[in-house]
Amino acid sequence: MNVAIIAPDTGLLLAVGYGKDIDPKAATALAALEVARKSGVRVILLDSVREELDGKLNEIAEVIPALQSAIRDVPNLDAPADLDAIEGIMVRAKAASPERVARYLDAIEAESVRACNANPNTPIREIIGGITGAAVTLLEVVRARIDGLRLELWKPKPDSAAVDGPLISGVTGYDFDHVRSSEALGRAEDTQVCFIVFEAKLHSRQQEVTRGYPHVVVTNPNYLPRYLTGGNTEDAR
Repeated sequence: MNVAIIAPDTGLLLAVGYGKDIDPKAATALAALEVARKSGVRVILLDSVREELDGKLNEIAEVIPALQSAIRDVPNLDAPADLDAIEGIMVRAKAASPERVARYLDAIEAESVRACNANPNTPIREIIGGITGAAVTLLEVVRARIDGLRLELWKPKPDSAAVDGPLISGVTGYDFDHVRSSEALGRAEDTQVCFIVFEAKLHSRQQEVTRGYPHVVVTNPNYLPRYLTGGNTEDAR
């Protein structure tokens, strides 16, 4: 069965959204999607991936109210910037952040500290405004980069039979949903779906995936070019 559809995982799309300055996997993710497009295969956004992706983007959005809540505890926003106050705000914001966003906020905090040291009379309101603006910009940029991929969204038809396949050892939650969604897509299109994912957990379960979900192959982005040019599922691990 020839592969005609590529389905990227949520983590791969988020890497594209964050960009190489935040996520070192961004270049690999973009390269894999470019290889897929040049190969003439369809690149599909599974509905299960879209659902998980929306949740991840909402996690980024939650940083903004976390910052705003911490700001409300500052007694005088017009006072000169105070490093302890900024640190307290950032600790609370990062506690509500996904790991990659927390790293981004670390960089923003470092810039804020440099600004405070360069101009101790800068009002704390101005410093905090810059931090909040950076968080808003990050969310907008991540969304825009993912939207810019212009992926075709696929949803199973309401009357289509649900995929009832076996459990996969150690694979739960959205990862399992994505495998089943890929199988449903493969059955509907009568083709093989190549699900590309960074995480090694699914790669190590390739044989289980193949036995239970014959329309699906799980592939690491680094091995996608080899697979599309005739490699096998062993190459795709």
